[in-house]
Amino acid sequence: ERSALSRSWQMKTTTGASIVADRPPARDPSKAPIAVPIMGALSVLVAMLTLCAGGLRLVNPEGAVGVTALGPIFEVAIARNAILVSMVTWVLMSILLAVAGAGLLLARPWGRTLGLLYAWMSVAAMALMIAGNAVLLAPSLDGSDVGGADVFWAVIAGPSLGCCPLVFALTLIVALHHEAVGAWALLQRR
Repeated sequence: ERSALSRSWQMKTTTGASIVADRPPARDPSKAPIAVPIMGALSVLVAMLTLCAGGLRLVNPEGAVGVTALGPIFEVAIARNAILVSMVTWVLMSILLAVAGAGLLLARPWGRTLGLLYAWMSVAAMALMIAGNAVLLAPSLDGSDVGGADVFWAVIAGPSLGCCPLVFALTLIVALHHEAVGAWALLQRR
């Protein structure tokens, strides 16, 4: 029960005793929730790491997934192209993530929109690339020197290049869809 004259809340325990506690102050909805700058900083960090790693991988694609384990894969044109497509995709997605992170750090509602766009596009890109690799890449490796486990890694490794894009994308989705973040973004647009 809430007392009409105070900001205190009264609760009854299972034994019937009353507990009175001060109500925490309400959060100012015009200020960005703490998740906004935190996710902004993490977005910029992940984007920069992915851009650096992606740039290095584009220069030396054979080093992208480990020459010792998957070296023979690069002898198959479809496999080499699939890995290059995934690298370019994640580099472009990282640019979007960096812009979204900057927007979140500046507490702009468009940063949330771009962050969610990045996150959902990452989930979709990962699913499409894995499905494409399973349908197109795996059969092309049948006549090569690539073994069973390495085929599995080739199907998964290409799309997952970058700094754990799927895990971070899911984290962004959860954080940026939080009720307080959504309410703040809606209030900022008015």
